[in-house]
Amino acid sequence: MDLEPNKVYKVTKGNTDGSVLPGDLIFIDGKSGTLVVPTGRSWLKRYKQTPSVMDFECIRIC
Repeated sequence: MDLEPNKVYKVTKGNTDGSVLPGDLIFIDGKSGTLVVPTGRSWLKRYKQTPSVMDFECIRIC
């Protein structure tokens, strides 16, 4: 999945890993490349962004 850094996305379909759920607001930190789920469930560094983590679907909201 290709997400623009520092843009907010709303998840429409969760991932296989279970760390990203429908309705979550997420973003990619522009400095570190970390996938951030602000609800506090996860901060996934670039090396942990495996196919089963990044197979969610989302829409950009801002």
